[in-house]
Amino acid sequence: MGLSRDSRHWQPFPHLLQKHFPDSFVITPDLPGTGSLFRGKSPTSIYGMLAFYRDSLNRQDIPPPYYVIGLSMGGMVALDWVQRFPDEIQATVLINTSARPFCPFYRRLRYENYWTQLREIVWRRTVPQREAVIFDLVCRLYPDKKGLVARWAQYQYDKPISNINATRQLFAAAKYRSVSEAPQRPTLVLCSEQDRLVHPSCSQQLAESLRLEIRVHREAGHELPIDDASWVVEQIIDWLPSQRT
Repeated sequence: MGLSRDSRHWQPFPHLLQKHFPDSFVITPDLPGTGSLFRGKSPTSIYGMLAFYRDSLNRQDIPPPYYVIGLSMGGMVALDWVQRFPDEIQATVLINTSARPFCPFYRRLRYENYWTQLREIVWRRTVPQREAVIFDLVCRLYPDKKGLVARWAQYQYDKPISNINATRQLFAAAKYRSVSEAPQRPTLVLCSEQDRLVHPSCSQQLAESLRLEIRVHREAGHELPIDDASWVVEQIIDWLPSQRT
């Protein structure tokens, strides 16, 4: 998932993915500092996050190659993975992500939301208030705001991400820089045209610079797998056969 989120924030998306790919083993590992690993320290670089995931999969005896789906900061990890270790990747899907040098900093995190991000994620108010503000920032189509905000708040009560870990993740995402070569493995970019957190031009410029296929959702917000999980799965199902020929 993205900044300050964990595997629980995928909501039903992994189950929907598993339903449509029954022969695959869908996993949603947490990053240190989040979810089941909330007592740990989040890495301060995207490569550090990648190193953790590779080591974790190795310790679980889950061998490559992998299909990797990454949202936002998770998309940076997925892109770094396919560029550094292409032999470990079967295919990659990048959702509403960004990277230097393909887009400027004020579009990677939209400048009009800087203060909201700092105030609500790092210097938070009450947990429910913070989660309600985040919902408005990242979701547009999910029908039950009250219910989802309550679940998100409970996640933070049960296994909170600390201010320090949120800052460490923000630092890692801000300084991430991709290489300019196109990935050697099939890579799809999915983008939300109504993303209020990361400007959609970041996905568009990333896809154009690395010569990747891009598909755009015209109405969803930043949390595309939450706003329209079925659409995401449909795009993956439609795209994958063309990569196997």
